[in-house]
Amino acid sequence: MTDRVLGIRVSEINKTINWKQIGNNVIQFGFAHATKGVSKFDKKFDANWLGLRNRGMIRGAIHLFDPKESAMKQADFFLNHVSDILHKSDLPPVLYIDVNQRDLYQNYYSVNTKSRIEGIQSWLLQIENVVGEKPIILTNRNTWQYTLGNPTSFSEYPLWIQDVNQGKPTVFCDDWQGNSWCFWEFNHQASVNGVNNGQARVAMSLFNGKMIDLKEMAGFEKARPILDEMSIGQFSSALFATADDLRVSPLNFLDQCESRYLIQSYEFRNRIYNGLDISEMNLTSEEANTFRNQIVQVLSHSQFYLEDMTNQDMINAIYGAAMIMNLNGWTLLEKAGLTALLKNPTASYEGPTIEDLPLTAEEQVYVFEVLGVKTKDELIRSDVIPTYEASVTNQDILNCIYQAAIILNMQGWQLLKKTGLSSIIFNRVKVYTGPKVEAMKDLDTNEKSVLQEEIAQLIAFGEKETYEGLINQDMVNIFYAAATNLNTSGWSLLKKAKIESIANDKTIRYEGYCGPKIEKLESLTNEEIQVLIEAKKKYLLV
Repeated sequence: MTDRVLGIRVSEINKTINWKQIGNNVIQFGFAHATKGVSKFDKKFDANWLGLRNRGMIRGAIHLFDPKESAMKQADFFLNHVSDILHKSDLPPVLYIDVNQRDLYQNYYSVNTKSRIEGIQSWLLQIENVVGEKPIILTNRNTWQYTLGNPTSFSEYPLWIQDVNQGKPTVFCDDWQGNSWCFWEFNHQASVNGVNNGQARVAMSLFNGKMIDLKEMAGFEKARPILDEMSIGQFSSALFATADDLRVSPLNFLDQCESRYLIQSYEFRNRIYNGLDISEMNLTSEEANTFRNQIVQVLSHSQFYLEDMTNQDMINAIYGAAMIMNLNGWTLLEKAGLTALLKNPTASYEGPTIEDLPLTAEEQVYVFEVLGVKTKDELIRSDVIPTYEASVTNQDILNCIYQAAIILNMQGWQLLKKTGLSSIIFNRVKVYTGPKVEAMKDLDTNEKSVLQEEIAQLIAFGEKETYEGLINQDMVNIFYAAATNLNTSGWSLLKKAKIESIANDKTIRYEGYCGPKIEKLESLTNEEIQVLIEAKKKYLLV
């Protein structure tokens, strides 16, 4: 094995990996578990994906197949979480098919063999259509021969075979129809520095070829620039601030940076940023330097109060905030996703910043208050700011702000920043819950007056062209029903219509639908619109 290429398969089971301790002269590639079924996203995928990149390793992302769930929905779920951060230098996506998974065994035998095979084929084809290359199949002899009936129609896909403790892998399907294996997972209990404190719990694989062959397979030319660890929300804030400094449209700047996907789902704002480095973007020296300076400012501002903080300090802050708000401390700690801190309370706190915790703005405010931290924008308030009673969306407010900016001879983004509402661009179809204009301290009297007039006109006269009585989940169901007739996936159709956020954010699925009517979705073809209209009629008759 000395002249061959070794790699590892990692997931949240391996906990936090110290990638700096993993020698890339020994471990040269890695696969990170990303998704499972239609709802499970690996908690450590983002950190592992970044770690593999920053160590200069060739990498690939894995989806664990659940035969009981819709294959199309599984493919959508994987693409929703991974497709925007796949790079041309990455290995093809992996479909992991394993009847030996304890929680999937019953699911395999709850459907017949034909359904299992058709589901696998559907996932592979959908991923191939989107990504543009054939996915890798990770499986084992027991699953393929006995659970799937040894199908021979998949030999065009690269095979990653699990065959532990054998001198060489035993390849089924007549040596995969003569194509043999591409990767061989030969050890499930390997010891690797940096993983599980060097304890034996790592799945180790071998590539069937030399390093030059693996690079050719991945399209890997050289290691990509190292990324600082930051959230998507932090990176987006720096990007918008850069656009403001450069006096350019933030949406145009997003496109220039190939980062439009960052604002498509507010749900992902706390994920680790895994996109392009500034040096990989089509920017001038001035634009790149301005962007880098903004990232430094965002990171230094977001993290200064975390210095010397222990896990117990953060626990105390969460419980203190809960007490002020008459909430249960454990409930708020659980909502913040920080219950694991209790396992090691004296350790240094290394979790998300308060701004990046999945808490409401009011809850974040009280956590800041307990810690005695004042943010530079004076976001900390002890009162609840009133909002508009009328059901207006974030997009409605954005429209008003940009219209007011024209009247005031200002840039729309400049006025948006002064209102303190930059974040609403992340979820345009959600009902607006921010402050009224009179509570926006950074606006002068004239700016407030003009913006108030625009919003007053919206509320008084602005009848929105949307559907009364439909909730977001209704519209999602309609799109998935129409997608079947259009021979596409529901997610792909929602994304093409640019309203995928109504499905992404589970917290708004049962809120009233505030987006445009189907016939107003300009990015769809006439055929797609007609099929959607018919699907809506049938849906409302049920």
